[in-house]
Amino acid sequence: FNVKGSYYVSVEGFRGLFDSITTRDPSSGSYSYECPELESNKLIQIKENLLSLNNKVNSIILKIELIIADVPDNETKAKFNGYLSVFQEISSLIENHVTYLDGVIANPTPSSVEEAVAKTQQLKETLLEKLKGLNA
Repeated sequence: FNVKGSYYVSVEGFRGLFDSITTRDPSSGSYSYECPELESNKLIQIKENLLSLNNKVNSIILKIELIIADVPDNETKAKFNGYLSVFQEISSLIENHVTYLDGVIANPTPSSVEEAVAKTQQLKETLLEKLKGLNA
């Protein structure tokens, strides 16, 4: 039996303040006292994937910083500083999106979940464009 979240009550009329309210065991009727499924599990999985990706990005950032520290010529240093900038921006975008997802997961609505999935797709496209820019 769900003891957390929103509950629904069946009201059969306005005969009196409390006499019209009926409560039933959730298993005895064709309705549920639980909140409707909002695919928040999908958002939790997206968040976990983004956190994992960000760990990899931060590992790349550390490696680039080590390369920059050891490179003797300014031309190569400038090239790797460009890479560093892109990966730092990617990390920041991911962190901001994870913070956004935390808010949606904490208080999901059908529209906010749908919007979060759409924004995640936009983020994916943005990240791919930034990575493609490294090859240019």
